[in-house]
Amino acid sequence: MSVSGFNYLFISIILFCLFFRFGKYAKKDKNQTARDFSFYALNLGFSFFGIGIAGILFPQSSQILNFCLFLTVLFQTIAFAFSGKILFRVLFKKISDWYGFFIPLFLGMIPVVFALVWKSFPSPELPLGFINWDIHPYTGIARAILILLTQIPVGLVFFNQLKTILWKNERFLFLRTLIIGCASFFGGIFGIGVVLAHSPSQMIIVEVSLTISLIILLPLVFLKGLDS
Repeated sequence: MSVSGFNYLFISIILFCLFFRFGKYAKKDKNQTARDFSFYALNLGFSFFGIGIAGILFPQSSQILNFCLFLTVLFQTIAFAFSGKILFRVLFKKISDWYGFFIPLFLGMIPVVFALVWKSFPSPELPLGFINWDIHPYTGIARAILILLTQIPVGLVFFNQLKTILWKNERFLFLRTLIIGCASFFGGIFGIGVVLAHSPSQMIIVEVSLTISLIILLPLVFLKGLDS
């Protein structure tokens, strides 16, 4: 078993819960942004679920970890496509938001292909049971660019909306927007760190930071009124 496996499995459970929470809200209110966010959470949840299970059950198997790492790249590409769709809906109201979906999707095929060509050999060789994912530099750079173009801008857009919401005195909407903005922005920053880190200390620090930044989403699972 590995600490990395438990970290990512816990994150995936939070994201799956958000998929059901926002999916229910989208179905009730016909809210397209909530629907896209629910599918974003679902695919991002799958991206962490595979490496979480593999990290717990098969931490010594580089082949299984590498396969699950490839699935992570694939599902994260789909997730980032949905976040791009949300981004385009907010920023470019006169342009179809499907452009925001397909542009990150096509760009995301680059790290997917890189992950196939340059295989990783992950192993739990780091202190405290953390996994060294051995991400190839080209794959890491391609993933970092995709995160930079989608996750961080989405976080900034949500932060920008806080000013308008604050004047409306809508407490639950303000809290929901703040939480998603923080998770997107800081998750994006530390996500870039995870795919680019190489030294053991860097890998551990950014993985713990990424886990904390995504656990920020946990209140959205339990707080009442966030889907009203």
